[in-house]
Amino acid sequence: MNNELKPMSFGQIIGSGINLYLKNFVQLVLISGVCTLITIPSLYNYTIATVAYTNALKIGMTTSANSMFAIMGPYFSSTGIYTLFTIIASGIIVGFIVEFTSRKYLDKDTSFGSIFKNVLPGILPLIGLSLLLSLIIGIGCIFLLFPGIILMAMFALAPICLILEKKGVFEAMGRSKELTTGNKGRLFLMLVIVGIFTFIISAILSRIIPHGSSPIATTILSYLTAAILTPVQLCILVLYYFDQRVKKEGFDIQHLAEQYSFESPTKS
Repeated sequence: MNNELKPMSFGQIIGSGINLYLKNFVQLVLISGVCTLITIPSLYNYTIATVAYTNALKIGMTTSANSMFAIMGPYFSSTGIYTLFTIIASGIIVGFIVEFTSRKYLDKDTSFGSIFKNVLPGILPLIGLSLLLSLIIGIGCIFLLFPGIILMAMFALAPICLILEKKGVFEAMGRSKELTTGNKGRLFLMLVIVGIFTFIISAILSRIIPHGSSPIATTILSYLTAAILTPVQLCILVLYYFDQRVKKEGFDIQHLAEQYSFESPTKS
């Protein structure tokens, strides 16, 4: 085994997660990029509608009510469609990246066929879970921010539990609640730090990659940014999941590897 599974500190989880991401950067970005392709048409329409809506707001006082409604309609509809496709894509991305990073961390077979075979049955449940969590957390944040934050931390590990432990949607949510009990504040702080990190990288990418005001260029930039940064948080969450299992259940890497029935890498 390349990794000794043992309790990690807050900083070690973040550092090891980023290290796992950087070591497998090409594969992770490729997985994320392919899965995100389904969002491009809706992202492009959303970008065009956003530009039109923003311009209309700037001249809102001199624009007729009919014109404003004609612009607001496409904006809100494109926002809804893009959000839906993003949630669907996120479910697919989570499945493949969680499976890949877990196998890498446990030093197991990462061939595409083996990963695809394990992830495929969980795709529809993952999409359903993504839609359900988006709804629950969204409602929590709209009415009261604090409950939304608690729900976000409570169910952060649900997609990982669904894929790695072969749980159903509600079983995975319950399992995530069990694993995060007593550590929600720590997990939320971890997600905030990762969010700040990805925001900074996103800002740097927007400076490096020329895009101007062209909807096509803006769409490409948004797509590349999502493909590059989405795996970062997932790598850290996978390590947090393993860390919680070690601390709460006394698992070591051999037990975990045997439980997930991964195949060992083929030796030449």
